[in-house]
Amino acid sequence: MIRKWAILLGVAILYGATVNAEPPKRFSRHFSGHRALWSLNWDLISPYDPIFRHVGELHDYDWRFLAAISYAESRFDPQIVSGAGAVGLMQVMPSSAERYGIHPEDVTDPLTNVWLGVCVLDNIFETLRFPHWISERDRLSIVLASYNSGIGHVLDARRLAVKYGENYNSWAVVSKYLELLAYPLYFTDEVVVAGSFQGAAETRTFARRVLLAYDRFGRLTQM
Repeated sequence: MIRKWAILLGVAILYGATVNAEPPKRFSRHFSGHRALWSLNWDLISPYDPIFRHVGELHDYDWRFLAAISYAESRFDPQIVSGAGAVGLMQVMPSSAERYGIHPEDVTDPLTNVWLGVCVLDNIFETLRFPHWISERDRLSIVLASYNSGIGHVLDARRLAVKYGENYNSWAVVSKYLELLAYPLYFTDEVVVAGSFQGAAETRTFARRVLLAYDRFGRLTQM
């Protein structure tokens, strides 16, 4: 909790404004022993590029990957609330905010919301423990499926893959078992913990949309 607010305070000081204020169009800072100077066109990807950059560097994520998730989740709308109750840029669930000690009223704050989304991603990566040889596409697709559907269903799909002798680090295999979790033969299996899952098509679409946006943002920022 202390670390989180230290990060938020540091970024607020960096911006020379409150956390809720618009960041400046040009700023510089020290990071990893060197000075980085960012001169940004705010329409390059979104008005929240500096937040994605800063939180991404602190947590070792490509900021364009975070921007792609936000684009797919909210179209960069910090006030949006889904039918399921997910909030803000990264569509963070209230339960996640509560887990990290964030008041519900603060979840729509862009910096707080992106920080929470990255905390969720950190937890997913730590739980899944991918081997070093897994392809980036497989790794990111499985992580995005966990972000979208809840990691419990993805873990169930991976357990089923192990049971049936298939590669549980393959997105094609995990995706297949996510779909099969809609059927009693699979969701009543003894290795399944989270139960029935009916959202495989939506989860596949979400992962595909994020990765397409990630590719597009990568090309855009190299122009």
